[in-house]
Amino acid sequence: MSGKATRPALRLGDRPCPKAPEASAILHFARALDDLQASPGRSLSTSSQFIGRSDEDVAGSAPLHGKCIMRIAFIVWLGAFAWCGFPADASAATAGSAARQTVRIAMYGDSTMLGTTRKNGTYTVTPRNAVSQLDAMLTAAGYKVELSNHGVNMIITDDLLDGTHGVPRSWIAEMKSSKADIVVINTGLNDAALARTGWDDMAHVKTRWTQLVKIAIAHGKTVFVETPNPCTDSTTDAIVARIADAQAAIVKENPGTHLIDQYHEIRRGMPTWAAHLPDGIHPDDTLYTFKAAVEARALIPVLPPL
Repeated sequence: MSGKATRPALRLGDRPCPKAPEASAILHFARALDDLQASPGRSLSTSSQFIGRSDEDVAGSAPLHGKCIMRIAFIVWLGAFAWCGFPADASAATAGSAARQTVRIAMYGDSTMLGTTRKNGTYTVTPRNAVSQLDAMLTAAGYKVELSNHGVNMIITDDLLDGTHGVPRSWIAEMKSSKADIVVINTGLNDAALARTGWDDMAHVKTRWTQLVKIAIAHGKTVFVETPNPCTDSTTDAIVARIADAQAAIVKENPGTHLIDQYHEIRRGMPTWAAHLPDGIHPDDTLYTFKAAVEARALIPVLPPL
């Protein structure tokens, strides 16, 4: 073993995030941000309900525009998680925190991490993918982050681990060369599609996922396991649910690993989720924004305090 020092993993706080308001807060913020980016210059005073105010509350008030309301909205939304357990050394933050280190976050996964969607019958990678939306949300809130998107179309968990099917290198080689502080891993939909056609070895999927997690941890990364989004085909979706459960179990079995449970957050927090899967599998811009909000809520507790 080399004597090269590795950067210590970022630490979560001790207190759990509140469960009840999560889905509603995330959904309202996702809708508002999606609305803003679609029409950045128009008045959004009637969208203020997502920060807990009714339309009557803002009747007659001056309209807010663009970046101003996005920042206000995110900060208020973030306030719902003020007791979530920010980094354990948050109380030691000083006035010099403006010089804090930029946190590098590397996002790995399949086409739903890359940002593939179907528009007008054609598959394309939307610039409003979850990674770009997450970057916008964290930056708007004042966090110093550097995100990179390593999504690859059509891959399964084996491909990410072995460096096959368009993945440029093995997972070990990737983790050795990566300068990321945090890695977020999201595969499973294509594994489920294979199972849909007859292959069904959940033990294999869990073993390979466990390898991904342990290798990343061994290279000093803070690891987030992200479950797939649901899909509209009921048979495939049932398999996705099993994969999501297996991924949650891996997190429990590997202390210091964290879960971003897109599968259940989407089903619980966005009742119309199926309408936002143009081909039944890949999200549209609205659902990608929702996914980014779920990721932000999970990641914020391990980021250096503002």
